[in-house]
Amino acid sequence: MANVSRRFVGTLVLLMLSFGLLLGSLIAQDASPVDADAAAAAEAKRREDLLKTSPLPLQPETAPDLFEAAVLMVDLARPQLARLYLDQLMELKPDAQTLLDLRLKYGPAEFMKLANIKELQPVSSDLLEEVNRLMAERTSDPVRIQQLVADLGGTNEQRLLAEHELKNGGQAIIVPLLNMLQHSPTPEEERNILHILVLLGHRAEAPLVAALDMPDDDIRAGLISVLGHVGSRETLNHLWYFANSPKVPAGVKAAARDAIARIVKMDAGRLAESPVESVVTELNRLARLHYQHKYDWLVDDDGNVSLWVWKREAESVVLVKVLPRVASNIVGSKFARQALALSPERRDIQVLFLSMTLAADGMLAGWDKPLPTGPGTAHDLSLVAGEDVVADVLSEALKGGQIANAVAALRVLGQIGTLRMVRSADAGRSPVLAALNYPDTRVQFAAAGTVMQLDPQAKFPGVDRVIGILSRALTGQGKPVALVIDPNSDRASQMSGFLNELGYVPHLRSTGREGFRFASENADVELVFIHPSTVKWPLSSTLTNFRADSRTASIPIVLYGPEEFAGRMHRYVEDNPLVTYFGLTGTTQGLQAQLTPFLKNLTAPPLNEEQRAIQAEVASYWLAHIAEGQRTKIYDLQAAVPSLLVAAHNVPLTENCLLALGTIASREAQQKMAELLLDEGVETRLRATAAIQLAFHIQRHGLVVSNEQIAQIHEMWETPGDPALHTAVGAVIGSLRPNSRLVGERLQEFQEQPALELIQP
Repeated sequence: MANVSRRFVGTLVLLMLSFGLLLGSLIAQDASPVDADAAAAAEAKRREDLLKTSPLPLQPETAPDLFEAAVLMVDLARPQLARLYLDQLMELKPDAQTLLDLRLKYGPAEFMKLANIKELQPVSSDLLEEVNRLMAERTSDPVRIQQLVADLGGTNEQRLLAEHELKNGGQAIIVPLLNMLQHSPTPEEERNILHILVLLGHRAEAPLVAALDMPDDDIRAGLISVLGHVGSRETLNHLWYFANSPKVPAGVKAAARDAIARIVKMDAGRLAESPVESVVTELNRLARLHYQHKYDWLVDDDGNVSLWVWKREAESVVLVKVLPRVASNIVGSKFARQALALSPERRDIQVLFLSMTLAADGMLAGWDKPLPTGPGTAHDLSLVAGEDVVADVLSEALKGGQIANAVAALRVLGQIGTLRMVRSADAGRSPVLAALNYPDTRVQFAAAGTVMQLDPQAKFPGVDRVIGILSRALTGQGKPVALVIDPNSDRASQMSGFLNELGYVPHLRSTGREGFRFASENADVELVFIHPSTVKWPLSSTLTNFRADSRTASIPIVLYGPEEFAGRMHRYVEDNPLVTYFGLTGTTQGLQAQLTPFLKNLTAPPLNEEQRAIQAEVASYWLAHIAEGQRTKIYDLQAAVPSLLVAAHNVPLTENCLLALGTIASREAQQKMAELLLDEGVETRLRATAAIQLAFHIQRHGLVVSNEQIAQIHEMWETPGDPALHTAVGAVIGSLRPNSRLVGERLQEFQEQPALELIQP
């Protein structure tokens, strides 16, 4: 009875709670309009009370008066009143002209001051954003600018006002002014435009330097004259060519010489014309400075450079944000082109120009795409430049760490190179052979492919490296691998968990020696994490071995440990962009925050899954090519057996792996072919290939498959299935050298009489 009572009371309580919640909800819904009105009334009362404290004798009502009042209240340290006046201003929804008039009256500083006061946000910051947008539209309006230029020829008052407006327009008016220059202005308009550009001062320098690439020499001469007034010492670099080249018109040359004289504060008559070779030397120096990425660009918080460039399609200059290496390629290519124009037969200039052209196409294509080909591309230009020039491009790339250029040059040499690139006598001078040991897997693989295309007919220095590179690439598939070397298993497990969440397949090794062995044998290793307490090699020995071996030299290494270890690790990190130190982090996000900028700054991003798969397919093709083309006298495929055995199960690679395994005198190779033949999960086509290669291998190297596998092959023969596979299995049976009795039995089992089919009815 007591239990029943408790259940009844509990049910009653639940019903009462439910009814109470429902009633409360209904009351809230009914009361919401009342609450809204009450809130509005309370806000009105608050404003009224606040206005009573205002020191102003009359309350402002218009947009200009409200803004002036807000500014005054800020000066009087009354932010609440200032916010109220700004709210009232925005509630009026002032039109564009009203806001522009306020901006012109008070200037940008007052709006920025209001926007930075926390109590006035977000109203003040929204107002600043809107005013800036309107000013940008107004300043760059070509119709307005054209009218202002026309006003320069009006009354004295019109001229002064127009000058003031245009000068305050800053860089925003440069593009419209350049457009006016290109559309046949009158002589007076042209003089006025150039005058305004001079008034803009240093703000016009960068856009006008970019505009020197325009095709009109007359306009170019005028812009160079302006640069003489607004340019800095940096501008001189862009004037040397025009001041000294015999290929530019006299007017442009004179303007450039006058501009240089003005910048260096020297009389133009005393400024001697520089010898062409000295100009070429300077332009070459400038181009190389950019090619080697040693120019000190000013970058923003995102690591980008703001660069003015001439856009041929737009027939104007535009401001772009690009990475420093892209900016250097754009500017450096210009210097290299000018040097080439002055000295077209100098080999070093040819090489530099072609190098920068290849780099530009590579940047446009991206790391995951091959270089574009066809008319007007750097690739096709390299083809006609010849072997010697492209070989020098490769040497420069290897020397300067230009990985994309090295890969591009190697691919071109594979098409136009000759055997002297791999001859023993030329080995010391061959950049292709040097590339086989370059500390980057992309370069190594491209070099191996180039050697295969050159198709040497005799052994050469580095022949074993080719097989090693192809073998390593053969197993480089799947997700990127991160290796963790740490004697502390708990700490290593935590780090591997973070790396797994970031998309890596973590592998743990407890000693430096074991870690190095794993990294040198696995092409998928994209990152190595090492704790400073590593043993059986200590840290210094582990790093030395990683960097000394071409298979591991290019793998980024992260040393990780306590924050206080950072100073002690400085000697390992200094001057080595592929090594860094991370303080221990307790979260995946903490690791990612340190890892992302480190990887971004590397010269080449890690290979992605698709790129590794492509490399593996190409590697399998070349290994099969060696086997089929009777090139095993040059290349020893025995070293590739471990990789071939693993890759043979990767369907896109299976056929090529079988072709290669068929020529290698190896017990494991023959057993792998028998294994694939007997595996019913393998495609019938590939099983047939395995059977053909197995028969060939048995004939050439003898029988080493197990008795069990032989019995299974006999069973396959006794159970016919796919005709092509059955035929291939027959070749294996025949290669087993059956005795006379067994041959007789098999012949008698054949019941068909093919000859009877020849008799016509």
